Amino acid sequence: FYYWYLNFCPIVDSIKKKKKFGDVWDSDFWFFQYIMLCMLKGKHACVVKARQRGYTLKIMALLYWSYCWFETSVNTIGGYKEEYVLKSWRFLEFYRKHINEYTRWIRGPVIPKSLSWEETTYTDDGKPYGLDSKLSGTTFKVSPENGVGGSQTIFFYEEAGIAPTLLKTVGYVRPALEKG
Repeated sequence: FYYWYLNFCPIVDSIKKKKKFGDVWDSDFWFFQYIMLCMLKGKHACVVKARQRGYTLKIMALLYWSYCWFETSVNTIGGYKEEYVLKSWRFLEFYRKHINEYTRWIRGPVIPKSLSWEETTYTDDGKPYGLDSKLSGTTFKVSPENGVGGSQTIFFYEEAGIAPTLLKTVGYVRPALEKG
């Protein structure tokens, strides 16, 4: 995951106002090791993140990797308010654009919709092929269980610390993650 983040997921340097790749930090290396260990052991990961350290970028890189390479994966960004989800979604669109422009791994969706991507392509005669992976964004302001049915591969709750329905949502998401 760290290799993917460093080599294929550029960031915009807010001071220099230009696109660049992330710097190598020990804390990032250990973050990605922690996530990999949790996935291998079937555990959940929780990150209390500091501001302006790029953790949302790193997590979006994980979600995009899963979408691009993990067949039938179901990946979700959730947030209490839609503005939190949309902010993270912009990073996914940025990564998708970069990878499609600079690599041979062109990824869909064929018709991208905001907050809903599916990595399936159709032949001329209408037959589907591809990874059949999904990436979506959802909000929990109206309903804490919105969009968390079925199985989930990776679920990220944006700005979870200020969400009044967090514990209810976690109650719904946990079984979906254990299934997925």
